Amino acid sequence: MHHLYQLQILKKFTCIGGDCPQTCCSGWRISLDDQDVQYYKKKGRSFGHFVKNFDFENKCMRTINKKCSNLNSDGLCELQKTHSHRALPLTCKIYPRVFLEYKGDLYVIGSLSCPEVINLIFDCTDLLWTPKKKISSQFKSIQR
Repeated sequence: MHHLYQLQILKKFTCIGGDCPQTCCSGWRISLDDQDVQYYKKKGRSFGHFVKNFDFENKCMRTINKKCSNLNSDGLCELQKTHSHRALPLTCKIYPRVFLEYKGDLYVIGSLSCPEVINLIFDCTDLLWTPKKKISSQFKSIQR
């Protein structure tokens, strides 16, 4: 049986959005997986002007000056602000979580590129893993 392990600090993680000294929406390729592409194509009309921000051929978000085209001047995602967290591509939904597989189990760690993850690590007295749980039950919260 495969299990999921997650660092305890990730349970406390909340994006600090416009208060963040950095943005996770620049400097890298924000990928769209096959489910994202299908979802955005199917719901295209409901996304209005945001549709132009999706590059379906290359399966990624379009960028302007190496920043996601959905990023507004306040450093926040207009797609999320207008359509909710559920409308985000999977890459954006799971960040700053990084998934690593080892011997059939899945480990969820936090990316050190996120300042709030670093803050949580420094504020933590011990970096414990959550108890074993079945993988399938953990991913129900990441859905459309």
